[in-house]
Amino acid sequence: MFKRILSVFFILYCVSLATTMAGMEAFGYGFAAFVIIYWVFRRQKSPVPVRRLDVGHAKIEWSFLLMLAIVAVGAFTSPHLPLKYRIDVVGQQRWIPLLYALAAWVVANPNFSAGDSENDVALPNAFWILFICYSVAVLFGIAQSLFNIGFFFRPAYDIPPDVYGHLTVWRARGFFSNTMSFSYCLGQIACYAYAFYLAANLPNKKRRWLLAIFIWLTLGLVFTFTRGAWLGAMFAFVFVAFLHRKKLGIKVAAGIVALIVALSIFSSGIRMRLKSIIHEPQGQVSVAQRFQVWHVNLRMFEDHPWFGVGYGYNYYYTPEYNLKVLGHPAFAGNAHNNFLEVLAGCGMFGSLLWLWICGYFFWRTWRLFVESPPGSFAHSLALGSLGAQIFFHFGGLTQATFFDAKNMHVLILGWAFVLAQDLLRKSRQSTGEARPA
Repeated sequence: MFKRILSVFFILYCVSLATTMAGMEAFGYGFAAFVIIYWVFRRQKSPVPVRRLDVGHAKIEWSFLLMLAIVAVGAFTSPHLPLKYRIDVVGQQRWIPLLYALAAWVVANPNFSAGDSENDVALPNAFWILFICYSVAVLFGIAQSLFNIGFFFRPAYDIPPDVYGHLTVWRARGFFSNTMSFSYCLGQIACYAYAFYLAANLPNKKRRWLLAIFIWLTLGLVFTFTRGAWLGAMFAFVFVAFLHRKKLGIKVAAGIVALIVALSIFSSGIRMRLKSIIHEPQGQVSVAQRFQVWHVNLRMFEDHPWFGVGYGYNYYYTPEYNLKVLGHPAFAGNAHNNFLEVLAGCGMFGSLLWLWICGYFFWRTWRLFVESPPGSFAHSLALGSLGAQIFFHFGGLTQATFFDAKNMHVLILGWAFVLAQDLLRKSRQSTGEARPA
């Protein structure tokens, strides 16, 4: 009975990843609490050695603890942060137990971790749920973009018409309240669909479905009009294709260039949006604002080099530093760059540790990709996760994706699957079980 409840929570969590932040928090952390309780009382029945939810290495576990300590020191030494914010800074690290709980659950449940048969790969239910839900969200997003339809949500905000001349286009955001959040979640999911289509040993019918889903999700990404997500997707798709086959990577890169040229010719909206990356038209200031907020966050780091101003709370000090650095009020928000957000929020020690944690997961995903048999679920999963991480971190150059909870939930689920598959691979090796083809 308890296990069925966990299954329902997990399914609802997967659905919420495409629909609602409240659901992500409620079902995600509720699920994590139930999983921890479940393993505490039934650990002797665990099918693989996850009694401590030990799905990492000792080094990464100590890194998590050290990161938590650095964040706590930064929170309680921050000069003007209210007490409730200091507590919340520490609470923002709750993604760590969620990661462990998800990985442990996936390991122990074949229906969700996928089992490779002799000839074909069975994709886990979680990914099919995500693909279906995000496909529906893209349909909704395209309706928003073309007709500014909000239904029971508030209407999508539009890009000012002077950017596109006579053409008015609204930015798709699916079921979320923010286009950026939708963009950087959607791109990650598209990377998995693309990788499974390319690398998983699936029946042709399922591969055709995956190709259709990938094209549809990519089209949805276009309608978000998010420049950083566009560039990140281009690099990620080429990277995934190149890892699969070098010649395919070259073809995909050439195809993307040709597609950009074609879209720029036939769509004035896309043409102007791409041109605004280098030179913003009059009245548009998002690029200039980013340069300003980057300068402001560097100054925060200079004033608080060791432990920062508080993890994720740079924006609290931005109005003060706008006056100090720029001499006038300006944009007040996050750093719009993952590294600068961490640098100003956690200082030197926290930044180095954050880089190590991100690098560790990329390395572990790479190792799973290299050491898993081609065509297996683990191999294609790792390929998709590598692409998703490239997309996520590339987007993090101009947007604080690591500090957007929606983006982090999708990233964490991918990390959890990678950890689970790596643990299962090691378990098979240690017991001498034959590796799936």
